[in-house]
Amino acid sequence: MTVREEFIKALQNGFVFNSDDILPLVRDFLELGEYDGLFFPGECGCEIDDLAPCGESCLDCEPGYKRVCELEEEYNFYIQAEKP
Repeated sequence: MTVREEFIKALQNGFVFNSDDILPLVRDFLELGEYDGLFFPGECGCEIDDLAPCGESCLDCEPGYKRVCELEEEYNFYIQAEKP
């Protein structure tokens, strides 16, 4: 389930928030689910301590788990749906 789908569900249950609330709420959601960060399949990923460093909306991202990439030159980790 994407972050957007989780927020839609929360709104349907009567939760009200503004745009300044989104990243702290996403962080809380990730912590509660014991996730390591967010990812958008085939595009990007970010760790829970540095959400959306690109400045883009994270609402279409999925929660995931960090996997260390020891041989990758450009990135030292990625976020995936499955626990490593």
